[in-house]
Amino acid sequence: MIGDTSPIISMLLVDDDLSTRNVVHTIIQDNFPEIKIFVAENGNTGLELYKKHAPQIVISDIKMPDKDGIQMASEIRALNPSTHIIVITALKNIQYLLDGVRIGINRYVLKPIDFKLLLEAIEDCVVRVGLEMQVKKQNEYIRRLSHVVEQSPSTIVITDFEGNIEYVNPRFTELTGYSPAEALGQNSRILKTDAASPDAYIKLWNTITSGLTWRGEFLNKKKNGELYWEAASISPLINEDGKITHFIAMKEDITGHKLVEKELQESEKRYRSLFENMMEGFAYCKMLFDDDGLPVDFVYLDVNSAFVSSIGADNVVGKKATEVFPGIREAHPELFEVYGRVSLTGKAEKFILEFKPAGTWLSISVYSTEREYFVAVFDNITERKRTEKDLIESENRYRALSITDSLTKLFNSRHFFNQLRYEIERTERYGHPLSLILLDIDDFKKYNDTYGHLEGDKVLTVLADAIRENLRHIDSAYRYGGEEFTILLPETECRDALIVAERIRKSFENSILHPLKESEVHKTISVGVGQYASNEKESSFLERVDMGMYRAKNQGKNQVCLAKPVAVPD
Repeated sequence: MIGDTSPIISMLLVDDDLSTRNVVHTIIQDNFPEIKIFVAENGNTGLELYKKHAPQIVISDIKMPDKDGIQMASEIRALNPSTHIIVITALKNIQYLLDGVRIGINRYVLKPIDFKLLLEAIEDCVVRVGLEMQVKKQNEYIRRLSHVVEQSPSTIVITDFEGNIEYVNPRFTELTGYSPAEALGQNSRILKTDAASPDAYIKLWNTITSGLTWRGEFLNKKKNGELYWEAASISPLINEDGKITHFIAMKEDITGHKLVEKELQESEKRYRSLFENMMEGFAYCKMLFDDDGLPVDFVYLDVNSAFVSSIGADNVVGKKATEVFPGIREAHPELFEVYGRVSLTGKAEKFILEFKPAGTWLSISVYSTEREYFVAVFDNITERKRTEKDLIESENRYRALSITDSLTKLFNSRHFFNQLRYEIERTERYGHPLSLILLDIDDFKKYNDTYGHLEGDKVLTVLADAIRENLRHIDSAYRYGGEEFTILLPETECRDALIVAERIRKSFENSILHPLKESEVHKTISVGVGQYASNEKESSFLERVDMGMYRAKNQGKNQVCLAKPVAVPD
């Protein structure tokens, strides 16, 4: 990790196989460079590292000498029940899986390792850890809501290859009414109803027996005969010989969701029925063409009252459109094109138009009754358009909040990594330079301990202002974490980036802070600067600039140091 503070998220990787350990470590580091990884070769060492560093995520093999992964995970659970644990295993023994379920293993990734699934599992844990960290800072309402989310019900069922139940968790009993004694040995068909077609079950069976995971929904039956809906994920468990021995089903009760969905569908059906029986605006018209066969005007032959309210014009029958709405042909040439085309081809069309003479948005369906005649049916969608505009504006505001640090108003670290990858790809594509500045406030912890966190926050905002004042519009700045900041400088070579870094350093050093009455304090920063090298890994680029920043600190702080160039192999 960059900087001298603890990483936001840390991870413990435990595997007795050196090759597997190295490959998994490299892939995780490349995809999650923000995570600090501690590595152990067995369960005892892993447990000691956990006690020392308390990482939020643990990835472990199961079968290891001295202390296996399940034993280690169980002891970790005793130390901290909220730790996220991912098990990588071939699952040779079903008892391992049962023990894992008992102690609350979060995710399983089967060997040979599907790294896409492993990265998805890690990403899920990272997101959950991030949410958990945010929850601690939120108000009581958010904490209560988070508690509800974390306690969302799920059912776990393990069967043999024939579908005979070998394990159910307490939630299964709570939901279905079948005790473990009643369920074990029974076929999973005890929950089956006739709602699903035989083809659906055949497809499910073919999927899981071919080694794939099936996901879908069931309408099942409880012990008392009551029906309920479940969203299920069923996966095969494969032994070291590649043979499927068991199946594991993880299911969630979605009956409530289904009831809401049904109510919404019925509500929509009632609404649509009401809407379809209301008189929409319509106009029966004759199209007029010039000598070249081009549509130039149309005459209103008949209209209804809803048309009048939609269009905002009365007494139009027998009049040409250009008489009713002067300038309409110039304002809406597409209207004449569609009406003319439909009246000649007989093919119905539907389009949306902002009708400027009336200041309304209309959804218009056009049908031809006979050649050169047409019927236009109007639906006023002005309110819908306004809502869509409001939604777009709301989405834009939400997106800005999701990528912005709330204190400094700079971009946050998650957006930094996305933007760094984008800028590197652009640099590789066009061959343009890209520079990175990484800076850290000197002795910030001491300042916080002396004056308090509120004064420390003021220092962060002052530095953020100094950064903003010295950037171009194409540059972007990010609060990387704690007192660390990063700056991306596209189209910028290292020598120019050094100038920008020095300006920021001086500007911040000259800023006056008043943590106490009648006191003036100046703070400083240590800065690392580097330019991206072609084909360089993202992690290498960050590490080089990070080392430059560390040199600045080691050489006395309050200075800018250039990152060393990429080492060239002999």
